[in-house]
Amino acid sequence: MRTTIKTNTKDVVINSITNMDMITLTLVDNGQTNTVALTPDQVGALIFGLEMAHEANQIRALHS
Repeated sequence: MRTTIKTNTKDVVINSITNMDMITLTLVDNGQTNTVALTPDQVGALIFGLEMAHEANQIRALHS
């Protein structure tokens, strides 16, 4: 599976490596790429952390 998410400044590519039970996260910026391979536990922790940070930013924006 491959998913590409377009943003204003970067592309984010997510690949599932089924034979290794890993997921790669690649950030593309100005032709340069940075990739990290993550275990399912790391992906879950990353998603949880991003959700918490996003929620905190939205609450902060409401009170500004």
